[in-house]
This record gives sequence, C-alpha cells and structure tokens, in this order.
Amino acid sequence: MVRRGFLPAGTAAFMAVLMVLCAAAADAQPTIEDLLDRMPADTVRDIAAASEDLIGLGPEAIRAVCGMLVPLGEGDDVNARYLLSGLARHVSPGDAEEARLMVSE
Repeated sequence: MVRRGFLPAGTAAFMAVLMVLCAAAADAQPTIEDLLDRMPADTVRDIAAASEDLIGLGPEAIRAVCGMLVPLGEGDDVNARYLLSGLARHVSPGDAEEARLMVSE
C-alpha cells in the first residue's frame, strides 16, 4: 500500500517552516517601490495604510518619494504624487502631530 502525504513528523516540520515564513513576511516592511505599486489606492483605508507604511520607513523615505517628483509634462510621477497627497491628508488631522512634524520637515 502506498501512502500519500506527509507523515505526522513531516507535517509538523512543514507547519513549523510555514509559520516561520509567514511571520517573517508579516514583519517585513514594504519598500518605497511596494508603496508606489499600491498607488493609486482603491480606498481611503488603502491610502491610510500606505501612508502609515511610508511614515514607518522614516523621513529619508519621505524625502526619497519627494525626490521622485518631476515638473509637469516631463515624466511619469503620478504614483509618487498619489502617495504624497495621501500622506499629507493622512497627517492633517489634529491627532497626528508627531507624523505631521516629520512630514513637514
């Protein structure tokens, strides 16, 4: 008789590896390119999440996105503009003072 599938010990090892990979993926911070690929956002929640991720990357990442802007008609910077516009709206409410200061600098 041929048994198919994992043996119990193999299943446990497979599940352990899968859990480690999933935890690593969940903890991985997105890159600027990842955030730009998510633009234009489909929902307000999506832009808020992208804005939070950009804030999490820090001021250098925000400066890098600003550096991607080009004069109108000289290139395609639409995703950077969407991301920065969403970021400005995200930090505008009164409860985001720390993030607003970082963005304004």
